[in-house]
Amino acid sequence: MRARLRRPLSSDPLGARKVRAIITVVAIALAGCGPSLQSQAKTRIEEFHRDFPTGLSLSEAEARVQRRSVPYRLVDKRKCEEEAKIAHPTYRPKGGACIFALDRVGATWYGFETAIQLRLLFDASGALAEREFREVHTFL
Repeated sequence: MRARLRRPLSSDPLGARKVRAIITVVAIALAGCGPSLQSQAKTRIEEFHRDFPTGLSLSEAEARVQRRSVPYRLVDKRKCEEEAKIAHPTYRPKGGACIFALDRVGATWYGFETAIQLRLLFDASGALAEREFREVHTFL
């Protein structure tokens, strides 16, 4: 009868290197799942351009911002002009009220956040004169 050679039993049959490699591959695959934050932000900015055309009334613009359930501020002409002097980046008031909003797009598991800053600037008649949609990023 022939003696069979046995491998020594190991407490880690896959080996630590293989386990780390598998975890790395899975993490990279999961990170690539779904649309990126930048592509989501780009899509939303395109939607904002469609949803907030110049000439839109103040009341309708406010209603559309509210339907999106994003935090916003509606400020009168005087406050809009005051804040223009201290805002960064700066903006030029158009003679009426302003709506400022922040639409949070999402965040990564490691703390990188993406949002879209909305600035809707109205003229004295209450019509949307200028709109700004800017992608903003924060980290932790």
